[in-house]
Amino acid sequence: MRKKASNIQSSFLPTNQKITILRDSNEKKPFNFPTNYTTGNQSTQYELETQKLDLPTITETDDLDLEKYFLPLIADNYIEYLINISKLKLDTGDYSIKGIEKYAVVERKTLTDLAGCVFKPRFSDCINRLLEFPYKAIVVEAQYSDILAHNYESRVDIGRFITWINGLGARGLPVHFAGDRQTAMEITLVLLVSWYNKLRE
Repeated sequence: MRKKASNIQSSFLPTNQKITILRDSNEKKPFNFPTNYTTGNQSTQYELETQKLDLPTITETDDLDLEKYFLPLIADNYIEYLINISKLKLDTGDYSIKGIEKYAVVERKTLTDLAGCVFKPRFSDCINRLLEFPYKAIVVEAQYSDILAHNYESRVDIGRFITWINGLGARGLPVHFAGDRQTAMEITLVLLVSWYNKLRE
């Protein structure tokens, strides 16, 4: 039996998913997250909805044809996440997503915040807790070059600062320099959604 591929394309159409971003109640300068976030290729979605793709005629059991014609659509297909924000006390970090808060967390820092943490016992405890998470990161609202320019309010030495940051990475705690606050929010959102999907696989 043969049928037009467009008859089975509905399983590849995008879905809307609701997620709740958890924000620590002690976060002093919280990110302004968007109300929705879209991943994937929107042009592919448009073509699928309007049936403008030149879809082949294939057999239901023709695995090679299914792989050839539909795996690219799965890869490009996009998901729209509808975002809610919930403020509560997180034991570690500043942001997570409801349902994965025991497994994934992001710590937000300005460069001055981060410099004030260098080799401080109080933040060492926070680092140790972060390292217990399978998915974790520190996202910094600055560029790496800002360290070299000493664009932070702290007396910590530049070389000592860089050595400390490299040590975090060596221990398995990534530090992402976003460049600015808006990009830091976007990186945080991308990381959280990516981890959310991996943990739901």
